[in-house]
Amino acid sequence: MFAHRLVVDDSLRPTDRGARFQIRLNWYRSLPLASLRVLDVTLDGTPVPAERIGVEVDGVRRALGELGPLIDVWWYVLDPATVHVDLGGPLAHGPHELTVRLGSRVPYIIIGPTIDDVYTVTDQLTTTQAA
Repeated sequence: MFAHRLVVDDSLRPTDRGARFQIRLNWYRSLPLASLRVLDVTLDGTPVPAERIGVEVDGVRRALGELGPLIDVWWYVLDPATVHVDLGGPLAHGPHELTVRLGSRVPYIIIGPTIDDVYTVTDQLTTTQAA
């Protein structure tokens, strides 16, 4: 639904341990961080393992595995999140192909007989950005 605006333009930057870039929420309303169910990152054709991905919202950086219980910490729709990827060393300067797949669980749209059957929106974008 919002794939065309998933990755913030010109946001890819090298860091001491890898890279960072910004993404936007793929829903039209703010959601708790616990709603983030999928965040896959592929850089130059190489998938980044989930344990090497961190998400920073409102100045606080967390590992993907820490987001599940955060039902009271919100990702506001107008605020981009910063994704940190640990590559073991800085990303080289120059153009890089970046693919991001984001799946957000919308907790208030129940689509099945149980409370766990909620709507999940998943978007993917591949872009080339210079670091």
